[in-house]
Amino acid sequence: MLCENLTETELAERVTARIVTELRRPITIGTTKVTIGASIGVAATTTMGDLTAEEIIRDADLAMYAAKQISEQTVPPRRRR
Repeated sequence: MLCENLTETELAERVTARIVTELRRPITIGTTKVTIGASIGVAATTTMGDLTAEEIIRDADLAMYAAKQISEQTVPPRRRR
């Protein structure tokens, strides 16, 4: 997901926290209650023109794997300037 024009890292953290919260809500499939979890990686940049989409996605991937390794749902965003 791409969130443009977020002026503060805290806003991205709130967006990811809300996504994780919503994904954790149990759903019922037939007679079975199912819950899932998620790890979200955030990549932030202040100079979009200097980075390719691939570089931004790679940074988000690295942040997601870091979140998985420390068993948290989100980690501070990887920043590039």
